[in-house]
Amino acid sequence: MNEPLPKKRKLTDLELQWKITQANLKIAEANVKIAEANVKIEQEKTTQTANYIILKEKEIILEEKKAEAKIAEHGSSTSTNISQNGCMASHDDFFHRYVVGNIESFNIYSSLINNIIIDDSVTIDFENHCNHLLPLCTVTEKDVQVTFDVIIRYLLKKYEGSTKLQYLNTSKKDYLKFQDGEKLYRYCPDCTFVYKNININADHGKQCLEDFVVCLGELKAKGKSVVDDQHHIGKLLRYLTILLKIQDRAKIYGFLSNLETITFYYVEKKLDPPYFKYYQSQNLQFYNDLGATKSSSNTARSTDEESKNKHFNKDALNLFAKFLTGDNEFYEFTTFDITADDDLLGNRFHIIKKVGTGLTGRVYLLKENVAKNATNAKTRIMKISKHNLHSRLFMNEIKMINKLKEFDNKEKFNYFFEDIIESSPQGKFLLFKNELQLIKSLTKVQSKQLIDIVEYLYNRRIIHRDLRPDNLMVVTKCSHLKLIDFGFATSFNTNETTKELSIGGTIIFADTKFLKHYLDTYSEFQLKPLVYNYPRTFDLQCALNIIMFMAHSRIKIEMNLIQQLQTKTKAEESLKLWTRIKEVNTNYSELLKSINDKKQTLNFSTIKEEIKKLFLKNIQ
Repeated sequence: MNEPLPKKRKLTDLELQWKITQANLKIAEANVKIAEANVKIEQEKTTQTANYIILKEKEIILEEKKAEAKIAEHGSSTSTNISQNGCMASHDDFFHRYVVGNIESFNIYSSLINNIIIDDSVTIDFENHCNHLLPLCTVTEKDVQVTFDVIIRYLLKKYEGSTKLQYLNTSKKDYLKFQDGEKLYRYCPDCTFVYKNININADHGKQCLEDFVVCLGELKAKGKSVVDDQHHIGKLLRYLTILLKIQDRAKIYGFLSNLETITFYYVEKKLDPPYFKYYQSQNLQFYNDLGATKSSSNTARSTDEESKNKHFNKDALNLFAKFLTGDNEFYEFTTFDITADDDLLGNRFHIIKKVGTGLTGRVYLLKENVAKNATNAKTRIMKISKHNLHSRLFMNEIKMINKLKEFDNKEKFNYFFEDIIESSPQGKFLLFKNELQLIKSLTKVQSKQLIDIVEYLYNRRIIHRDLRPDNLMVVTKCSHLKLIDFGFATSFNTNETTKELSIGGTIIFADTKFLKHYLDTYSEFQLKPLVYNYPRTFDLQCALNIIMFMAHSRIKIEMNLIQQLQTKTKAEESLKLWTRIKEVNTNYSELLKSINDKKQTLNFSTIKEEIKKLFLKNIQ
């Protein structure tokens, strides 16, 4: 028989309170342990991410080293791209590796169809310049260069109204550069031609001359064959190939001459291997030999007798004159959205150096044309459009800068932005007053300055839309921040809080909402432009991401890797990155919440105080 269970004693109120207190303490202890565990999990996540990035970096370096070793051991095929083309030990190696089996003939006569016809006075002058060299047994490349200089300058002067070119003797100017890994190769093309409206010379403008080359010429010593000289052909074609890569154009012409004959060449960029195709014209003789063909046993004629039997070929000179007077379509100089007829202020300024390259243009430092010993020459900055599609962005930048100047705070405008002091009516170039420097890091003070700039734009109902580190500059003489490049900027009407626009400008520094929309609507076969309802706070969210990028080395490393990816993958990885940061960084997350809270008025003073906290914890 089971014994009855003893009755439980009823707890007093005091005992019950004590039990509850004990239970609450245990719950609190458990919550602390859970919180600590969550912290460790997040730390482990970020550590794993950091290790993953480091591993990926090592993999990339390893793959590069493997590729370099493979090239060194086996050599590369004709499908090798320009980065390997440039590192050949000699011009002969370049010829054998990339030109042999990859060169075709073309008819130069059908390519040059302008109406230039030289008169007898030109042929007489040409013969007078060349005849003193014909009887000589030895004529060096230097002799040929001196004579060719005179001839080219004479022809360009003679046909000044028809030619678009100016000539530079660059035989001793190593302006053509090619970087292969840590090694820098420098080359000195003999004859360089640029558009005559480009005020640049081979001394002061050597640093950026390669950007403006329209076509090239190489010269040889008299008596050396132009047709089968692999060294000189390899040299010319190598120079032209490097220029195609530097200038990002599709086609470029050149010629090879020894004063007796001339052969024309061009290089064309292809989308598929071998990526560059080479073309050679027929060999044209400036002089026809009227004497009998020499056999190996008949070499008694003297050089004087040979020269007497030389007959000038007017057709060859006429063709060379046509080459020097080609039109814009013939030269296909598409590096910039300019022609030889555009006014690039060359009568007032000359180009000294390149200071930057952006999505829509290249930027150059200009110096005022003054007397040689003058010390008060002004400098200016010119941004030249790369393509006619970008002229709309250049014109929009002019419009937005003028709109910003309408407001009554001129001091702040000059503090935050760069004024456009001149521009092309067609939007082909913009001229600025000051040379600026790209930022490499962002201090807390500069971060506040960035928010000040965004606040200034916000109060004037303008968004920049292309906020990214490349568009943040500092004045050379101080460290104050300036925002540049307003090509994608837009303004809001008084009652607008969002504005539907075609997506343009920054993507990877945008907020997660934008990135999700972009990925949801993106298609490689998109027929219509992607659109997005841009909020007035768009720049502010981009600014926070830029501060995080500049303040945390690990984020910077990861973003730099992301920028090398294809468009869609770039957006996908950016979304993952900013989502993860929002989860692990409370300060960043809270700032984003305050920006997106439509119930509260945006308080920029509070935001400027709060961004200090973004620098406190370095994300590992």
